[in-house]
Amino acid sequence: MAVFIGKEPLEKALEESRGNNRRRDIKGLEGELKVGNLLSQYLPDDTFVIAHPSIGKYDPDFLIISPKYGFRLVEVKNWSIQNIREVYSNGALKIINTQQNPLNQVKKHIDEFNGYIKSLKIPTLSDPYKMIGFTVLHFGFTKKEIEGKMIGWEKSNKENYFKHHIFLDQINNEINTILEKAVKYPLNSNSIIFSKDVLHEVIDNISITNEIKIDEVLEFFDKKLDSIEENIKSMRVQNEYKKFQNQEKPIRKLKKSVTYGLLISVVLILATGIFFFSKWVKGESNNASYSSLKAIKDNAEIGDRIKLEATVNQFSYDKNSGTKFLILTDGERTIDGVIFKGIETPYINKGNTYVFTGEFDSYKGKNEIVIHNVK
Repeated sequence: MAVFIGKEPLEKALEESRGNNRRRDIKGLEGELKVGNLLSQYLPDDTFVIAHPSIGKYDPDFLIISPKYGFRLVEVKNWSIQNIREVYSNGALKIINTQQNPLNQVKKHIDEFNGYIKSLKIPTLSDPYKMIGFTVLHFGFTKKEIEGKMIGWEKSNKENYFKHHIFLDQINNEINTILEKAVKYPLNSNSIIFSKDVLHEVIDNISITNEIKIDEVLEFFDKKLDSIEENIKSMRVQNEYKKFQNQEKPIRKLKKSVTYGLLISVVLILATGIFFFSKWVKGESNNASYSSLKAIKDNAEIGDRIKLEATVNQFSYDKNSGTKFLILTDGERTIDGVIFKGIETPYINKGNTYVFTGEFDSYKGKNEIVIHNVK
């Protein structure tokens, strides 16, 4: 049984979310806690499961450390299979009317964690990059359920997809083997890549993200919202309403509608503010947006939004996968573009200029734009 570090903060955060009836947090925290318990149950004794480790700008849901295969970064999603409309080979999912890519999300942690391990200056971990693997763990559905949405996929595309995606029914005695393979550079599974002393040195230097601050901020606004609601009920408008409660019904109804209209308006404004403030606190709205190739090449990070006017320098189409491959140019610079099957586009002509909307990504060490829309 593996060592589960960070379980108590997760339990506390879940308890507070339930107490404040924050439904949007409860499902995610419940999923993470169950995943952490199952991972610690099925992974071997020499393995560590760390929830929300603080490793830099981006903190993963879990970090798994094994002396046999190194480090695995895990992003947990607790989505329902009923809400998933399409699955793309780059890890993106069409969920009802929106598209999300949790694989890009977990990839963001790799460079951060690599730099973090290097900063510890442990002689035997001078080049940790090849020891860092990553995966998205879908706790809301099984592998068989997602395969039902991969009709027409090539075998190689499926294999690549499942290399970095784990599902509810795979958290069992085979999970250690699956995690071992979730890496670009497979290591010799029979060797110990670092000693127990090195393992504990890494563990001792990793702290747990302090999620309590976020919960305290949200709790503060929740209390303010309750207070304002109470104050509104006792406002002068309500008092004026009482003065005229014996007058004609139309007037009484008008006063009542004014009171409740004001109450609802203020509550809605506050709720909207709290929602966007919480997203800002959690860093959910910090993705940059770029519209020039120079800015993209100089500053863009994986997952950043792109809206680029560019000319199609080269264009090719893979009939088997339904994927379109492009080389885009602004006249001075070029960048690869990829449009996966299922993305509707106009007919694309080489030499024509279009506006491409998508997100920045990297594949096999080469930068590219994963295109979601073309105009």
